[in-house]
Amino acid sequence: MTLNDLAQGEAWMDPEECQAAAEIVRSLRQSFADRQIPETTFLILRVQDYLVHHTLCRRLDRSLMPDPGHSRENGNPAAPAIPDPKLAEQIGKSRDRLRRTLKELEDTVNKLAPPPPPPPSASAPPVIDANFYKELIEEIGVDLNDPEFFSDEENFYDLPLEEQIRLRPESAPKTPLGQAILARLNAAAPAPSDAPLIPPSSPLPIVNYPLSIGSPPP
Repeated sequence: MTLNDLAQGEAWMDPEECQAAAEIVRSLRQSFADRQIPETTFLILRVQDYLVHHTLCRRLDRSLMPDPGHSRENGNPAAPAIPDPKLAEQIGKSRDRLRRTLKELEDTVNKLAPPPPPPPSASAPPVIDANFYKELIEEIGVDLNDPEFFSDEENFYDLPLEEQIRLRPESAPKTPLGQAILARLNAAAPAPSDAPLIPPSSPLPIVNYPLSIGSPPP
């Protein structure tokens, strides 16, 4: 037995009841597909049980409709029929059984539904790209190979950031602040001159003395 078989209705159902059963099966099947619920035998039996009780409730409800001949005899076609107390009690019991079958179907569906994914743990570390720390170190301008970086004594990295950039322009961080300081220091630096270098004049005068060649000693 499958849901397709249930959509055809039972042999004792009239055409209207078969049509109602087909619509219920179509709606339930769409719900099962959305929740990824397999159509097991237990699920199909629960659906069949619900369809039977749903059809019986509809038949009892139709018995509450007024008899047209009885209404014409009373001269009031709009007069409602007074249900028999036993019929009213039977309708109440039938609807109670219908609610139970619906609850059992819902419980079966919840058991067959795939478990929800576990919530992310608050203590789990965030997933970070492998190059995250490398790019961060390059951005703040730290040279891990510099022995001064791990020194406990005062060194280059204890200086103010502007002084670090002035002494080592290549260490300027790639942050907006670091690049702004580097640009300001470059703008304030004197431009190199293209004039040829002239050696400074000697402070001592150069005196030319004549070379005298004396006679050889006797």
